[in-house]
Amino acid sequence: MESSHLVQRVLTFLSITLLGVTGAAWWWVSNQSKQPEEQLAKVSIQSPADSSTSSATATTLDSASSMVATTVDSAASLPVSVQSEVASTPASSLRLAAYEQQEQETAPKLPAGLPIPDAGVAVPSATLPSANLLTYQSGSIKYKGILAFVNDVRVVAQAEGVIREFLVDEGSIIERDKVIVEIDNRLAMAEQQVSLKELESAQLKADDESQIRFAEAAEKVAAADYKRTEDLFKREVANIDEYERKQLEWQKAKLSIDVSKREKKINEASVSVSEAKYNASGVQVELRTIRAPFTGIVAKTEKENFEWVKAGDEILRLVSLEKFRVRGRVQIDDSPNILERAPAKVFVQVQPGQVETVDGIVGFVEPETSVAVDGKNEYGVWVEIDNRIVNGQYLFRGKMNATVEIYPKR
Repeated sequence: MESSHLVQRVLTFLSITLLGVTGAAWWWVSNQSKQPEEQLAKVSIQSPADSSTSSATATTLDSASSMVATTVDSAASLPVSVQSEVASTPASSLRLAAYEQQEQETAPKLPAGLPIPDAGVAVPSATLPSANLLTYQSGSIKYKGILAFVNDVRVVAQAEGVIREFLVDEGSIIERDKVIVEIDNRLAMAEQQVSLKELESAQLKADDESQIRFAEAAEKVAAADYKRTEDLFKREVANIDEYERKQLEWQKAKLSIDVSKREKKINEASVSVSEAKYNASGVQVELRTIRAPFTGIVAKTEKENFEWVKAGDEILRLVSLEKFRVRGRVQIDDSPNILERAPAKVFVQVQPGQVETVDGIVGFVEPETSVAVDGKNEYGVWVEIDNRIVNGQYLFRGKMNATVEIYPKR
C-alpha cells in the first residue's frame, strides 16, 4: 500500500515537471514563430538585450532539464519495485495525471459552507452570496413572509333566485357600495307593495278617533238620562227597576270610552307591526341587490348571468390592493411590549433583481407566547404597509415574497 502511494506521488511530480517543461518550450517556440520573417536574419547578430533574452530562455530550459534530471535521479534512488512500476507506466497516464492535477488546482472553489453540487448539475445563482442580501441592524428583528390582503372577501348570495344581471367581470375595479350583482327580485318587490298597503291601512285605523268621540257622547247622554230617572225615583214617580237600568246604561257608556281608547292603542301597535313587515320586505329586496363592501378589484367570478343561486353560494371574490399585511413569528428575550407599534421596514421582491423598500408598523402581537426550541419566547406578529401606485397601477400584489425588519422600542 505504501509503495502504491509513493508511486502515485512520484507520477504526479513527474507529470507536473514534464508539463512545466513542455509549457515553457511551447511558450518559447510560439514567441519565436510570431516574429516577422525579415527579422530571422538578425538572429546571428543580436543586440545585448536579445542576448540576455536568449540567455534567460536557455537558462530556463537548462533549469527545467536539471529539474527533470534531478527527478530522474530521485526516482533512481527509489526501491527496485517502485522503479519498475514507474517505468511500466505509459506516458499517456502521466499526461492524464498531470491534467487532472492541474484541473483540481485551477477549478473554481465554492464559498465555504455551501453544499457541493452533484456532477453535471449547475450551481444556481441563488445559492451564491449576493451583495443584495439584507443585513441586521443593531437590535433589529427579522423574519420572512408573503404579502396578504387586508380586505379579502368572498361575496356570497344572501337570498335565492336567478342572477338577472352580472355588472362586473374579473379584473374590474369597483368602488364601495356600487351594485355588482342583481338577483331577480320581482316577488320580493310585490311582497313589499303588499306590506306597504297593510301599513297604510293600519295607520288609518290608528289615526281614527271617531269611536272614542262617539263613546264620550254616548256617555254624556246616558249620564243625563240617569240623572232624570234619579230625580223621578226620588219623587217616587219612577220605579226602582227603571232607575237601576238607567244607572247600568250610564256605566256601560263610560266603559265604552275606555274600550275605544284601548282599540286605538291596538291600532297604533298594528302600525308598528306593519312597519316591521314593510322593512322586512325591503330587506328581501335589498338582499337581492349585491353591492361592493369596499373599494377593490374582482379577483375571481364563480357565477354568470341567468344562473340560479341559493343563499350562501359564492358569487365572486373581491380583494383590496390598497393595504397588505406580512405575518410571521419572531423570537425575543424581552417583553413583547417592545414590539407594540414598533417601526419596521418591509423589503418586497417585486420581480427578480428588483426589491422595493416600504416603511411599516407592527399592528399586532399575539397575546400569548409559545416557547421556541432554544428557550426564547416566540410571538406571532404582522406588519401592515400601504401599496404604491406606479404609472397608474398598483406595484404590490398578493403573495409576493417579503422580508420584514422590526426595530423594537427598547
